[in-house]
Amino acid sequence: MSGSNDKTIRLWNALTGEMLQILEGHKHHISSVQFSPDGSKIVSGSWDKTVRLWDTLSGKQLQVLEGHTSITSFVQFSPGGSIIASGSYDNTIRLWDVASGKQLQKLEGHSDTITSIEFSSDGFKIVSASNDKTIRLWKLPSQYHKINFSDPENSNLCLWKCVWQSGVPYCGLSMKRSIWKGAKGLISPQILLVEQRGGTF
Repeated sequence: MSGSNDKTIRLWNALTGEMLQILEGHKHHISSVQFSPDGSKIVSGSWDKTVRLWDTLSGKQLQVLEGHTSITSFVQFSPGGSIIASGSYDNTIRLWDVASGKQLQKLEGHSDTITSIEFSSDGFKIVSASNDKTIRLWKLPSQYHKINFSDPENSNLCLWKCVWQSGVPYCGLSMKRSIWKGAKGLISPQILLVEQRGGTF
């Protein structure tokens, strides 16, 4: 997946180099893109100050999240996929509900552009980096913790999310000799990525 100054997001087949999908809707440069933990959605941030949510398979734009007053510099899904965090040149981090598109909270404290955001593996905290030369740790309100990862019904999902968030889509994590027999809830793009990285089913 790639985002460009031509205002588009493009999905590619990593084996053949074939372009699979063009996502159009942003009105300025794309600054950040990321798959949701289950691979079914894409979030993007842009110089047009918006955050946009897309359906991976159809390429349909699902939500336009507006609130930032300057360039959206970074976007990130929570481990459960229910929350999006976005950082901006307006020095704020904003939390969004994926289902409704509503802004949940605005985090203020940085004095310059937000350059990076990461959720903790349990989704309870956020760490952010900024051009103000600081790294800040934020604790999220308990009402935002929508997935109970200790629930046995979510055990396979949790395992997949931990691996997916570790960097398969964007950092080239090797999965050589990993075995995924019996894994549930994976969609076609995820299965393809596991096979590309050396995993077997």
